[in-house]
Amino acid sequence: MNKEECVLTLTNKGYIKYTKNLINSINKNNIDLNLFIYTMDQHSFNYFKKLNENVFLIEGLNTKKFLKQNSPEFGNYMLEKIKIIHQALQTFESVIYLDGDIVIKKNFLNHLSHYEKDYDLLIQDDKNPKKPHIEYLCAGFMKINSNTKTVNFFDSKNISKEMIMTGLHDQQYINENKNKLNYFKLPLDLYPNGAHFYLNHDSIDPYIIHFNYVLGNEKRKLMKKYGEWYK
Repeated sequence: MNKEECVLTLTNKGYIKYTKNLINSINKNNIDLNLFIYTMDQHSFNYFKKLNENVFLIEGLNTKKFLKQNSPEFGNYMLEKIKIIHQALQTFESVIYLDGDIVIKKNFLNHLSHYEKDYDLLIQDDKNPKKPHIEYLCAGFMKINSNTKTVNFFDSKNISKEMIMTGLHDQQYINENKNKLNYFKLPLDLYPNGAHFYLNHDSIDPYIIHFNYVLGNEKRKLMKKYGEWYK
């Protein structure tokens, strides 16, 4: 196992179709990327174990539902996300976390390596075109270099559980505490959030596309609309 870096995502039974699309985008676009899949229930573990050797079951959970971000239970999922990132930071020199509603267009590893020694955190810009003067970071795609600051930052023992369980969850925590880390916002043309991609898809050539800014099954409709639903 390469101890330098890992790329990981979190899923469950209700999110299988999106995580499978993430995997399919990697395969169909011929990208050499070793994805670690953390599952929150036995069903999704069994499903992905047939497709990927790096699949891990989070013990003590049986969390199967597909939840929208505004669901009262969604914070539980984000707490598990924080925990797996923290665990990985104690093993690897750097950790790349990506949400399952992302598709990979090109291999981003070499591009991110240009910045990695200078920052604790490389993170997707989540700028809202309607509020262009407000800086907002997206927790759905980020590369975290392991050091004392980041290990402490992602330790759930140091984070208010109330913050993770309410509001915008882990993303709110990161944005309200971002100045504790030396961070870099990735270029929107190369790592677009949903809002940027929907407006600029004809003129950009991104490494990834993050289909956020929509809830629930609207994601799949948009992925199909833009030809990013991989079978």
